Amino acid sequence: MVLAFTGIGCGPCLAAVPVLESLPDRFAPGDCEVVSIECWGHRAHSLRVYAERNGITHPFLMGTEDVVNDYLGGRRGVPVFFVLDGQRVVRHVFMGFDPEEGGESIYSAVRDVLAGS
Repeated sequence: MVLAFTGIGCGPCLAAVPVLESLPDRFAPGDCEVVSIECWGHRAHSLRVYAERNGITHPFLMGTEDVVNDYLGGRRGVPVFFVLDGQRVVRHVFMGFDPEEGGESIYSAVRDVLAGS
């Protein structure tokens, strides 16, 4: 699973959307799930509009203050990507997104987790 902490209005977060959307297709069905959590306190309606406008089909959730504090230590710098194994243990963390790299590091991390390394 890839858990992506994002923010509406964040350029790097928007640049990562195509990578997040393509990840499940790069693996066998059911091997890679993607869930995004918006961390900047936007309302549910704004999330729906943003998801529709930007072709987000994976779950896109509204994070609470507690979620942001628990997972990001209260920092608002996004995007942050957590790659979890089958038991939902965090195996890799990526802070930021480089469009030139195109998400290959996230893809490689998911591949490694699925291979058991």
